Amino acid sequence: MATEKKGRKSLNNYMCESVYTAIAVNLHKHKSTRQAILWFIEKSDTFKSLASGDLHNKIIQDCENNTADKLLNYQDRSMHDPDDMKEEMIELGYYCYEPESGEPFTKEDVEGMKVERDRIILEIGRVKPTDDQGDTSTGFSDKAYKQIWRMCETYEKYCLATDFKYGGGPLPLNIVKNN
Repeated sequence: MATEKKGRKSLNNYMCESVYTAIAVNLHKHKSTRQAILWFIEKSDTFKSLASGDLHNKIIQDCENNTADKLLNYQDRSMHDPDDMKEEMIELGYYCYEPESGEPFTKEDVEGMKVERDRIILEIGRVKPTDDQGDTSTGFSDKAYKQIWRMCETYEKYCLATDFKYGGGPLPLNIVKNN
């Protein structure tokens, strides 16, 4: 994946942060992190967007609208001449710019986003319907639960590695410290 610069975090961290935030905001309504994650799987709009690929698709589409031949919705046109940007993209081998941060991506980066999206959709797709008896007492697939858990864990590790503090304070799910 492209290196991280100003603006939005890498796509993986961005997705993990979206999941983490949706669970953390509702943590106080549940007795445990596990119950909050299971609520997220069953009832969250963020989970539905993740499961359908919509979270990834928006970012991928925004990037693909900013290829050298288009530059349709690049946010910082006042500081950068689109013709100069197009030349630079071709010269440096960039496929597109992410519109919010201006982060350059190669074609391989965008293809990696699609692979990641498909992998997450596959994992999330393993969630069994709530009326279906699963292997766990909740009726949910352990693989889907573990996928969401890993995304939260990845986000906490990112925060700890970069000294980033969730909402200016401690990480409320406390997954990394519990392992």
